[in-house]
Amino acid sequence: MVRTSVAAALLGFAVLSSASEAALHKKSDVPGTIEVPITLVNGANNEGPQYLVNISVGTPPQEVTVQLDTGSSDLWIFSSDNKCNNTYGCLGGSFNENASSTLVNDMPNKLFYSYGSGDSGTGDYVTDDIHIGGKTIKNARFGISHTSKGDQPIYGLMGLGFPAGEFITQLNISAYDTVVMKMSQQGIINSAAFSLYLNDDESQGNILFGGYDKAKYSGDLQTLDVVKFGDYGQWYVNATALGTSTVASNGSTTTSWYGNSSIAGTAFIDCGSPKMFLPAGSAMNAIIAAGGEYNTDLSTTFIPCSARNDTKTTVDVKLGGSDPDGPLIKIPLSSLVEPYTGSGNVTLNGEKACSFGLSLGPDGFEVLGDAFIKGAYILFDMDKHTVSLAEAKLLVEERDIVAV
Repeated sequence: MVRTSVAAALLGFAVLSSASEAALHKKSDVPGTIEVPITLVNGANNEGPQYLVNISVGTPPQEVTVQLDTGSSDLWIFSSDNKCNNTYGCLGGSFNENASSTLVNDMPNKLFYSYGSGDSGTGDYVTDDIHIGGKTIKNARFGISHTSKGDQPIYGLMGLGFPAGEFITQLNISAYDTVVMKMSQQGIINSAAFSLYLNDDESQGNILFGGYDKAKYSGDLQTLDVVKFGDYGQWYVNATALGTSTVASNGSTTTSWYGNSSIAGTAFIDCGSPKMFLPAGSAMNAIIAAGGEYNTDLSTTFIPCSARNDTKTTVDVKLGGSDPDGPLIKIPLSSLVEPYTGSGNVTLNGEKACSFGLSLGPDGFEVLGDAFIKGAYILFDMDKHTVSLAEAKLLVEERDIVAV
């Protein structure tokens, strides 16, 4: 997870109802897969979108809401005894471990989590039953946070990374099997894989454990090997180039690429981060070409809010390193325009300014956050250590699910 602001306040919080979740599962009863709806929450002070799912924990089940995060590896939730010393609170509900008959607290005081925003906390690693999408994962390992502090709103997290990224490994304690791995081991899904469909900001997306949905993307899924640094930790892929394309009135397309050599390297796919962070030289050129501007005082990229109506421009991200036929994801400019929720009224070119989903990162720091993932349909395969991508189709209700 990469968080880009230190102070934030919650603008909205929508929890999925049991009825809506049940309705979704009735639509997609494909053996070896679980489809779970995602709810979008917008944070203040330019915190950006957060993508949430409902799960239940323990016996009897207690419902909590957690944020999805491919940039971390632990599932952790708040304890009901957490005083929540966060400026804006601990969100998504809490868990009373004393009320669960199946909980085993075999690793007390071993949970220590910390993020770049300053949010941190401590607690226990336990095992208990976790209920996701109508299925039960027995004896799963997760964290319970008894203390927390920070300067922005925070949810519990469902980390979707590899075991090497778990906080417990920093204590020189062996990693444990993640929730996705346990689902596979127990035969709930066929393999330790999942796919993300964030969809349009106005519509509900989903996470599909154990498969992918052919109706949600254009063309073919193209597969990349995850780049390994020591152990597999994050979902790193080789990045190639950043550009912009514009469709003319006659239907022809003009594409400009910016500083191919400066973006070449590894980037990690992180749905816990709202933006794309790419090397400053290339990113700045693409921002300007799209009609945006980087505000050094606010450390934020802005674009006129009218860019939401632009149906002719895309921001293009080429992946695959030296492979000339690697995936090309063309992200509609309109989907990169977010409400600016920081302090003050910001204008650009005489009109109200919005936050732009592409921002500047130092050389060597490349993150493909939600702004990128909204434009891509992505299958993450933990068993094969691969990521498969194609351009997402938005506002699609049809399903064509394939188990993997």
